[in-house]
Order: sequence, then C-alpha cells, then structure tokens
Amino acid sequence: MKVIDVNDINTYPKEFIDFMKKEKETLNNTFKGGEISMSCECYLFEHIDAMFDGFYFKCIHASRVNDINDIYNEGILLPSNSDELVNIILNPIKNQLGQDYTRIKGKLSEDIKHKKYQTLHYVIGGINDITISNYFLMLDKYGGELLEDIMYDDTILYNKIVNFGKPVAVLFGLNNKQIRPEFLAEIYSYMLEKLLYSAKKHFFRESWIYETVKSNEIIEVKELMNYD
Repeated sequence: MKVIDVNDINTYPKEFIDFMKKEKETLNNTFKGGEISMSCECYLFEHIDAMFDGFYFKCIHASRVNDINDIYNEGILLPSNSDELVNIILNPIKNQLGQDYTRIKGKLSEDIKHKKYQTLHYVIGGINDITISNYFLMLDKYGGELLEDIMYDDTILYNKIVNFGKPVAVLFGLNNKQIRPEFLAEIYSYMLEKLLYSAKKHFFRESWIYETVKSNEIIEVKELMNYD
C-alpha cells in the first residue's frame, strides 16, 4: 500500500511535487494571499486527482476496544451493516452485564440498524491530535456511542463497563475514490499550500465514509497512553 501522510511532504507522489514545481508561478498568480481553495468540479482538481490514483491517504479512527486483533482481523466495521459487531462488543463484557446481557444484546442488535450508525467517522491528521480535548470522547467509552445510546437508562450498569478495554488510534488507508470529493478538494488545497507557502502547516479535519474499512486497509493499531 502506497500511503500518503498529508502532513509529511516526503510521502507526496513525485508527479504531484513535479507538477507544483513546474506550475509554481502560475499557481501563485492564481491563488494570491497564501490561501488555496478549489472546487471538486474544477479542472485543477481533476488534473491533480489523477496523480493520486493508486495511492492511499492515511486516516485515523479513534475507539476503545477489547482486543486490537479484532481490528486487524475484521477491519473497522460499519455499525449498521454488521451483525458481527454486536458480538465483538458484548461478548467480552458478558460477565459484567450478567442477567442483563440478553436484553442489552437484543436492544443493540435492533438499534444498530438505525440511520445514525450508517456512517463511519475518521480524521486526517496526526496521532497527537487524537485526544479528549479534541473531542474524541469515545476513547473513554467502551462500545462508543452504540452502548452509550442504548444504555442511557442503565446508568449503574453502564458505569460498570464504560472503562473496559483500551483506547486506540486505528491508522488505515483510503484511496481517492473512497473519500468524498468535497473533502478531497480540501486535502489537495492544503497540500498545495504546504508545498507553496508553508511546510509547517498542519492538517486536522474530520470526515466520514459509508462503508466498512477492510482488514487489508488497516495500517496499524496504536494503543494510546496519554490522550488527555
């Protein structure tokens, strides 16, 4: 997998860097003031996008999990499209749930199909961005918003399992066909700015997809130690 870290110029495709060098004067005249913004429907976007075919952008999904190997084996499952996710979440805490296990499982199996869980959120940024202060609140909530939502009225029971597992950042790759064009236009604009005006610029934005991240798209799963 040829992975691009948008915050690391050394990972950019050579064709893209060569294009920037060749067209530097034209780009500077077109985008004055050091800020670049392009539409995903313009020729420049289409021209640049073709340079990224075959490459994957490094993305990050934050969660609290029981077993890191589940992610390496299964990928990141889209909640509304995965019955297996119910077992992955609940089986490790079966003893903690006790006699409520069957009830919670039934409710989760039903509610997981809700429209709210048809997207998988991720960010493009750096590991140091994955903190509670940046609103990655699910790092301290086992089962994420799924369990938090269905156990809203079970405060005492929820408090028994909320800190189960370990906080992780899942690094994975998405190609340019898997990323929303509007978001991709933001990424390309940023990369041009970084090359043209300031190599120290840092990209940190959120987006989403409507599909499962496959196991072969997982780059690495890192347990987070300090994430306040």
